[in-house]
Amino acid sequence: MTTVQTSDLAINGGTPVSKDPILIHKPTITEEDIQAVAEAMRSTFVSGDGPACREFEKRLGEYLGVKHVLFLNSCTTALDLAFMIKNFPPGSEVIVPNFTYTSTALGPILNNLKIVLADVRPDNGNLDVEKLESYITPKTVAIMPVDYAGNPAEMDEINAIARKHNLYIVQDSAQSIGSKYKG
Repeated sequence: MTTVQTSDLAINGGTPVSKDPILIHKPTITEEDIQAVAEAMRSTFVSGDGPACREFEKRLGEYLGVKHVLFLNSCTTALDLAFMIKNFPPGSEVIVPNFTYTSTALGPILNNLKIVLADVRPDNGNLDVEKLESYITPKTVAIMPVDYAGNPAEMDEINAIARKHNLYIVQDSAQSIGSKYKG
């Protein structure tokens, strides 16, 4: 592992690692991607029930090794749906990491649930399982681990805590498609 002194950083006058800026929020879109979107638009199947969506679900299921994939327009919608189907009493509590994208909290909020912000580990941004039980109250109905930056949450420990307290788990894996847990 290379140690970098803060004075060596480009922001402090050091040599940049790249002559081009690293765009973390700009997607890579190929000509093939553009053609696929144009083909879907020409087919008039521009909703979530067209053949391109079904093909995507099939391929993603094969890639992940799972039977069922439901392609939705966003992770926000998926998280909303995950709580909608449970129909928890309004005001019930859901434990959410205090370091995450706003969509994580919107699933519970859109379903009239109260979020309880829980500490994350500073080394990986995931829920701190050592502190997790301290956030559980009689009103807690769910835990929402987030696989921050592709790092899978400590699901063995989280599942054990959820089983112990009879809690629902909604895992926000938007940042970790393709990541392997303990593998």
